[in-house]
Amino acid sequence: MNPRLHTLKRALFSAVVLCTLALSACDYDVPITTNPTRRVDERLLGNWTLVSPMKSEHMKIRQFDDSNYVIAYQDGLYRAHHSDVADLPLVSVQEIEDQLRKFVYFAWQLSDDGNRLTIKTIRATVIPKETRDSATVVKLIETNRANPQLFEESYAYTRDPK
Repeated sequence: MNPRLHTLKRALFSAVVLCTLALSACDYDVPITTNPTRRVDERLLGNWTLVSPMKSEHMKIRQFDDSNYVIAYQDGLYRAHHSDVADLPLVSVQEIEDQLRKFVYFAWQLSDDGNRLTIKTIRATVIPKETRDSATVVKLIETNRANPQLFEESYAYTRDPK
């Protein structure tokens, strides 16, 4: 096999594995913000598919109430709300089927046409998993707003046709 092709396939596989782990590896005990910072953005609602030639992953985002989403991803169910801090579009995502009810933190960006959703997780080495209150999480995000290490790699999803 061509060494460059093999390296590309390994990199793509690693990205897919990391993306799968991003939602399944909820690490924080508290949300970024205890209350939603805005209402549900209807542009995020729908069915999404990971952009990857190596694996097909699907995510369904639905409105739960005025300020919360329910997300079906792989075999898990999650609750999410907007937790915008330091002019960053962030969400706090909580696994709702696990007894621990841990959170994971994401930044998100939607393309202008609304058909591409890009997400990236906040790096646990910048915002430590041991952080036990939302006020401290907010301060750490504000302090690290310009830190290029704040986020992990990004993952893109495309909107499934209706």
